[in-house]
Amino acid sequence: MNDKIKQALDKCIEKVNERNGYYLDLMLQEFKIGSKVKFENEKPSYEIRAKSERFLICTRKMYKSHDFALIQDRVDMSAFSSFDDAWNYFKSKNTVIYTVVDLKEYVRGSVDYIFSPYSLDKTEDCEALLKDLEENKCSISNRTWKDLIFNFK
Repeated sequence: MNDKIKQALDKCIEKVNERNGYYLDLMLQEFKIGSKVKFENEKPSYEIRAKSERFLICTRKMYKSHDFALIQDRVDMSAFSSFDDAWNYFKSKNTVIYTVVDLKEYVRGSVDYIFSPYSLDKTEDCEALLKDLEENKCSISNRTWKDLIFNFK
């Protein structure tokens, strides 16, 4: 991460509790589509795929070691007969992991759709999800949201 972005984000963190327009403006200036971001307690970085004044749609590829629990959960639910079967399926589909960042509420997570109509490896689907969020057709799930904390390491 370049020094300019790190300095801007450091300023943003200082302003989190103020929740004013300056914070959002600065975030939007520095976060551009295609930029990489990292979150606390996650090693892989995410790519910003779509953005608005309030939301960022971020995706990353699935990693066998980092996403072990998620993959194993599908095996435990009997969706796959083994971990290797599940991994090979996700790998063949180029499965991406996503998170939605809410710059107003300072949280991130997946949306509350039970069956997502989107394939977030496609830019047009990222933009469609962003539109649904802006139109309040969906929101970040209360079950999966996390505090918005960036990792600068």
